[in-house]
Amino acid sequence: MKMLIKRNIVFLTAGVLALSAGSCGHKKTEEKNYPYRGAIDAYCAAMTAADPDALMDCSLPASAAEAVKASPDHDAIYADGKKSLDGLRDQWVSDFGGSPEMSLAEVKKETRLTEEQCGCAEDYLISAAADYGVALSDVDVTEGYETDLTLSLKGSEYETEMNKVCCVVNVSGDGWKLITSPADKLK
Repeated sequence: MKMLIKRNIVFLTAGVLALSAGSCGHKKTEEKNYPYRGAIDAYCAAMTAADPDALMDCSLPASAAEAVKASPDHDAIYADGKKSLDGLRDQWVSDFGGSPEMSLAEVKKETRLTEEQCGCAEDYLISAAADYGVALSDVDVTEGYETDLTLSLKGSEYETEMNKVCCVVNVSGDGWKLITSPADKLK
């Protein structure tokens, strides 16, 4: 879990730096109904709530997330992840004012993952589960996209947007999962 939390903290730290640089913009509306929209919304909600368990649910295969939650080490893992996420949330409050929320503003571009890239995404998810101490023998990614997202971060005093390229993959029997890396970083 520490590695996944660290991966997400790195993504958001970079985002906060971009936000601090003044990447202010106007709020866009979502026109198209993307099949993976729920995974992105779940990720934004998990980050808004600073909830490590919800972050696992939208980033790991369900069997891995459930195994971590059932682990005797869960309380310590959760506390460590919560501390990191609360630190980030405190920074958001400082930068944007009370009740900051992350949300999807726009999917600027999507590119379907190749079969090889889907295989790399499977390996990535198996590795991410191993970071939590969960051994998965197989993950079946049926389709995926590399997406260029614009995320909105809005607080009571300030609103801004940041761009992030990441992958969303459909895990067979599990639904869409968000990977905070572009396709070329899945190898």
